[in-house]
Amino acid sequence: MISIIIPVYNAERTLSVCIDSVLAQTYTDIEVLCVVDGAGDASAGILYDFARRDSRVRVIEQDGSTGPATARNAGLSAAGGDYIGFVDADDRVAPSMYETLLAAMTESGADLACCAHYSVGADGSECAVGIDDRLGRVMEITGPQDLGLLLTRIPDFIWDKLFRREIICREEIRFPDGRVFGEDTVFLAKYLSHTARAVFVPEPLYFYTAFSTGSITNTVSDAWYDIFENLKEILYYFEGQDALMPYLSELCIRYYDRRANAILRGGDRDFQIRYLRYSFDFLSARFPDWKARMHTLDGIAFARVKTSLPLMRLAMLAPASLKARAEERAGR
Repeated sequence: MISIIIPVYNAERTLSVCIDSVLAQTYTDIEVLCVVDGAGDASAGILYDFARRDSRVRVIEQDGSTGPATARNAGLSAAGGDYIGFVDADDRVAPSMYETLLAAMTESGADLACCAHYSVGADGSECAVGIDDRLGRVMEITGPQDLGLLLTRIPDFIWDKLFRREIICREEIRFPDGRVFGEDTVFLAKYLSHTARAVFVPEPLYFYTAFSTGSITNTVSDAWYDIFENLKEILYYFEGQDALMPYLSELCIRYYDRRANAILRGGDRDFQIRYLRYSFDFLSARFPDWKARMHTLDGIAFARVKTSLPLMRLAMLAPASLKARAEERAGR
């Protein structure tokens, strides 16, 4: 059986489409664990209606809003399946997603399956996002170089993957309670360290809502500081594994790069400057050569600007039209 965990918080607008897509799976031996996290809307009622119509749906209610990490942990504690999948309440999945991922794991003997996905825009457009070709179809993880490649090249989401519950239970892998941003990175990094083989499915089978209103990903807030707590936990987890340090350095730099891109789009300037300073201090304390390293990494635009606080401040003041042209150039 596959246990599919869905954290739900004020998701009444998208919830029915999400649950319908999960229940329409061609692989039917599933349980759908919907963890209602302090929702103040009609989400709970919608879920109980699904549960009355389909016994595979279970509703778990939590008091107050504790965040997606705690909600997912509650789902893990209640799960009875041999495999674990995660879906976000504002997304949907292709009918064949879990049948395809499970078949890939079974055929390859892998501990993890990962598929490509669609990024869905505000206008409903769907852009396919593939998997890094360097990962191949089936990847054996036999040493630090393989693990490092996984840590830096695999999509750092949990919703496009299928996990073995036995590994999660044996290694006591959980999400960091209370954090609301990037918490899945910690879970994934720990799981990858106990993965002997991974399989990658090139078909896009998950539909990720990239424009979700109110999403932490799209909102500049203090929740961004959760990223540093997550990275600290990952660095501590791999402490003493010197061969992994170049990859962990890259992981941290790429996280900074994403937030730097978001900062350049606009927002609260005082917050942005504080966040930039904290980012520079965090990286410099752990990886003194991070600025030089950032210039060598592929896929990073305007590294010269992003490694200089004065240049970042100037870029933040640039007209919106200039920023749009720069972002277009960076995306090419």
